[in-house]
Amino acid sequence: MKLEKIVVPIVIDTNILVPSLYRQSRIFSFIVQGNIVLIWNTQIYEEVAEIIVRMEPVFLKKGAVRADEVLAALDLIFDEEDMVPNMPSNWTPVLIDRDDDQFLYAAEKGGAE
Repeated sequence: MKLEKIVVPIVIDTNILVPSLYRQSRIFSFIVQGNIVLIWNTQIYEEVAEIIVRMEPVFLKKGAVRADEVLAALDLIFDEEDMVPNMPSNWTPVLIDRDDDQFLYAAEKGGAE
């Protein structure tokens, strides 16, 4: 019997995604294998890219790869087919940190779990 591949659309917060990329964790493996589909927009991409660059010195001390390599991986895993619109400025705030609302908006628009 062949098992069906499970594919889950999700939005991953920057604080989880960036270390996953630097360390090539299980989350990274699930994304590369296609079990996780990342729902994203340009607001999320820009935030993640900014944190990747900012955190490079910390991860380099731990023997991780350089920021440019992580940014290349980011470009590979953020597929344009899974891109949703940016959160409009008039979207009703849900969270205390307005910057985090973009993740909820993307999840809603992308049908993420």
